[in-house]
Amino acid sequence: MVTDRKKFHFYYPGVQVKPMKGEKWVAPKVNHAQVVNLYAGITKYGVTKAHIVAGTSHHVSKFNNKKGQPSKNITSAEYEQVVQHTFLPEGNRLFGGVGVSQWVLQQENDPTHKKAAIEVLSAHKGKLSTNACLLENWPPNSPDLSPIENLWGYLQCKVDARGCKTFMEYQQTVLEELKAVPKSMLANLFASLPKRMDDCIKAKGGKIKY
Repeated sequence: MVTDRKKFHFYYPGVQVKPMKGEKWVAPKVNHAQVVNLYAGITKYGVTKAHIVAGTSHHVSKFNNKKGQPSKNITSAEYEQVVQHTFLPEGNRLFGGVGVSQWVLQQENDPTHKKAAIEVLSAHKGKLSTNACLLENWPPNSPDLSPIENLWGYLQCKVDARGCKTFMEYQQTVLEELKAVPKSMLANLFASLPKRMDDCIKAKGGKIKY
């Protein structure tokens, strides 16, 4: 399972302004756009449900910052909840549904994510209906090698095409489009992984076309 966090920005209304003579047409974006901030994971068998986290507009976090106030950003404690209540049970559901008893959790491996995931997996060892393990040596930031990045671009286009007029409508659209991702697309994304790896090795870790 490949996982990641994505911020969907609600830019509405966008207004195209007619320029002065000799200037280019411009379409300014809304300042301080409202945001849907979520985690999700993909497998070739399906997509997990979304997990809305701190940073989402109108969302009051249950987790506090160092000042004891509701955090406006994702914390290590909240990410543990993402792993425990979304990634693990959804992985069990998706892989268990096709008879797979062992699977790997891949994440952007920054220190906070790594520590949180290890603690959750250690606490649940032997208690899960499937055996999940963590891909620990993944780079902290590796967009070319993570097929979920391609999924985010696809979803952004699908959501933008819906032309939502309110933030509530926008957030619901994000969730609907995530659920509707075609399995054929997921299969193609995972089929691309060997080529991604090979290209990355040939580029000696440099940027590749993905």
